[in-house]
Amino acid sequence: MPAENDRLWNRSRPLGRLPSPSRSRREQSLSRDHLLTEVLRRCFQHFAAHLDDRPPQEDPGDDLRQLGVRYLGFAQAHPLQYRLMFSTKRPEAAKDGGS
Repeated sequence: MPAENDRLWNRSRPLGRLPSPSRSRREQSLSRDHLLTEVLRRCFQHFAAHLDDRPPQEDPGDDLRQLGVRYLGFAQAHPLQYRLMFSTKRPEAAKDGGS
């Protein structure tokens, strides 16, 4: 490793560990929860827009079938978003209205 990069790389710190920030664990948790809440909100907005973007059907049964097709299509087209939305424990920030 070049000498000029030695000051940027602290060899005494174990790999995979970052220096701890000055904020408390509670502040870090609140920030992480609010960030995850926002990501989930945007995923659900995208999901809702995907479900709404279907041709209108006269028959309610056909409309429900079309909704199911769109639902499964979203899961196949966006597997990471789908898993995040439906397999992630909702953070406390989302449960108390984001405050």
